[in-house]
Amino acid sequence: MRIGMMAGVVVAGMLVGGTALADDVYSGIEVGLRTGYAIPFGPLAGSTGGVNSPNVSDYISGDIPIWIDAGYRLPSPNLFLGAYFQYGLGFNGSQLSPNGTNCNCSTNVVMYGLQAHYHFMPDQTIDPWVGYGIGMESANVSGQNSTGGSYSGWDYAIFQVGADYRGLVPNLSVGPMVMFGLGQYGNASQSGGGQSQSASIPNQALHEWLTIGIRGAYDIKIL
Repeated sequence: MRIGMMAGVVVAGMLVGGTALADDVYSGIEVGLRTGYAIPFGPLAGSTGGVNSPNVSDYISGDIPIWIDAGYRLPSPNLFLGAYFQYGLGFNGSQLSPNGTNCNCSTNVVMYGLQAHYHFMPDQTIDPWVGYGIGMESANVSGQNSTGGSYSGWDYAIFQVGADYRGLVPNLSVGPMVMFGLGQYGNASQSGGGQSQSASIPNQALHEWLTIGIRGAYDIKIL
């Protein structure tokens, strides 16, 4: 239902467009901030000897992302090129709270990489956009006495769609966004007792993250 509502907002923006803001079309630096809620799907790794791997959600049931965008809108302001960084505040999954007990653990998801956005109507009040990102990801668990573990690997594709609303504050836009990421963990590590070890994952598998939220962006006009 929520995804349908988001899609409806984007489609409405593409069809209606809103009031023109031709004088505000710009090229320059753009910084953005996103948040919302992210849900993981899929396993941590592939099956081994007929035994299935735990799912990502067994350890991190979801997270609240703090996502930062930074980049440049090209002289043709339809295109944004830049980088992203996310720190996701995780919620413990069932494997970290067996039988309802609290393991005193904390979890987080870190992502970073490069991205591009295409804006369909940069001179309108409502500006729908689509994006693509690629980068690295690590899912981390930390417990008492410096114990912890992490899975890390590539995010091969982060598909993004949203709609920016402009007009309330100069150079500022705000609007809904949805992201769907495809990643694969290639390395696992753990620490405890003053020691740490890591190893590559021989049987890898794809996992996904679905994020629904809101994005704000601030433009620093140059041209």
